[in-house]
Amino acid sequence: DKITFKHLPPEAVIRVFSITGKQVAELAKTDRTVDYYEWNATNNDGQKLASGVYLYFITAPGGGKARGKFAVIR
Repeated sequence: DKITFKHLPPEAVIRVFSITGKQVAELAKTDRTVDYYEWNATNNDGQKLASGVYLYFITAPGGGKARGKFAVIR
């Protein structure tokens, strides 16, 4: 039950939203020695994400941005 975001710059911030637009998680990559972030697919309250489609937005210092979507199937 992990989702890995790869090829991230140092100090990237990942925000995850439900398909309805509600932010469910905000993740901050602080380890400068790796270019990925492993996430246990839990929301800000520590509960596992429900099945569904989610959107993510990644921002980094200096203006770098990326976005995408993923599905959780339980």
